[in-house]
Amino acid sequence: MLLEQCQSAMCRALFNNSLAQAYWALFDSVYTSIIQNPDKNINYIVDSIPDEVLDACTDFDAFSLKYFIAKIKEGVSK
Repeated sequence: MLLEQCQSAMCRALFNNSLAQAYWALFDSVYTSIIQNPDKNINYIVDSIPDEVLDACTDFDAFSLKYFIAKIKEGVSK
């Protein structure tokens, strides 16, 4: 159930046209942090995201944000 909620939040964020700029700002922040700190864990990445970027992405809660980061981290490592 939690996994489905995280996936649903990620889809909502991706397809929410009114918050598209916020989504891509979050993606950029997460991606940049992962590239610069490949050995750091997800909590470190969350802490590295500026508050204004996090606040703008209202589709994510704490769990779905970590899931989002994990999926990006997984994609970068392949």
